[in-house]
Amino acid sequence: MDYTPLLEGALNTGVVFKGETLEELANNMGIDTEAFSASVEQYNKAIETGKDDLFYSDTTRLVPVTEQSKLKY
Repeated sequence: MDYTPLLEGALNTGVVFKGETLEELANNMGIDTEAFSASVEQYNKAIETGKDDLFYSDTTRLVPVTEQSKLKY
């Protein structure tokens, strides 16, 4: 399913933010870029190791976030 139209509509209302890079996304959301990068790194590490030390959730269905990720909403 293509969620692009739904995301674009939410972007236009200010409910969703977009960025070409993770730093741009953090800036557009108005949050600290270093803290955001650390959160993304922690999330990706949980996926890589299969161990989520923050929420103790199942990581098998999660997808890593990278600069090459197709959608950064």
